[in-house]
Amino acid sequence: MATSNLGLKTFGHDEPFDFNEWNDNFVKIDTAVGEAKRGKAAYQHLDNSWFVDPVNQRGQTSYTGGVYAIDRWKTQIGTNINLMDGFIRITGDWDARQILGNKLIGTYTFAACAKVNVSGEYIQAIELYENDSNIASSMCTAVGEWKIYTCTATFTGANDIKNPMVSINNRAGSVSDASIDVKWAAMYEGAYTADTLPAYVPKGYAAELAECQRYYKRIRINVALSVSAIYVASSIINMRIRPTATLLKFDAYGKTVVTDMTGCSLECTADETLYAVLPTCVEHQVGALSIELDAEL
Repeated sequence: MATSNLGLKTFGHDEPFDFNEWNDNFVKIDTAVGEAKRGKAAYQHLDNSWFVDPVNQRGQTSYTGGVYAIDRWKTQIGTNINLMDGFIRITGDWDARQILGNKLIGTYTFAACAKVNVSGEYIQAIELYENDSNIASSMCTAVGEWKIYTCTATFTGANDIKNPMVSINNRAGSVSDASIDVKWAAMYEGAYTADTLPAYVPKGYAAELAECQRYYKRIRINVALSVSAIYVASSIINMRIRPTATLLKFDAYGKTVVTDMTGCSLECTADETLYAVLPTCVEHQVGALSIELDAEL
């Protein structure tokens, strides 16, 4: 009797057939197929999900209530996101959420590697939303222990009000020191448990940054006075839609930095910046314009 690379037993023509060995072969094949499926590179639908080293273009180490924080993640009123050493910490009394950039139909699983510091009668959970309604959740209950939590739901495509959304919830109520620490989050097509979930593989910082910059970016471009208060301000931006531009400052070469951007504006498309109207900068021929471009959902 010979043995294959998978440990399967093969029978020669002159060897007696053994049903136990035959059944054992099927078990080994089933195990190998399962491991292969779990190990394959499943498509991960979330942006900026590796919180060990998250994309953080806004540059703060702490964000409070109702704002976009680390890229693609927004805090609710009363919620805080703090960047820690190797994870993020969510505190306060609501959630951090990411609105997906595409509609979904079918079954999906949201997962997170998280740790809570207290337990009690309040909601600390990961959640899935469709059409602004909660359709699945998983309570985070293992105090002081890093654990993978999953919740699975079937999306119907009824996304006419809002795109699908994932939420990491710290609705702590009166427990003022409650928090959730999170190392990573992921969303995969299909139904998974913590035991069958595809192994989480970070996309890499460059890939995450490229995805995030379709929604938000800060850039600095060289501009030159053309006529009146019109400056040539050409740069490729490649965002998901035409962004809202906020002009931050104008660095005039060899001159005082202009921070009064009253009446100033930038014309752009989703693909490129075109020209800037800078009435407060007309005494300068050339300079560098710092701009915030926002195309968040």
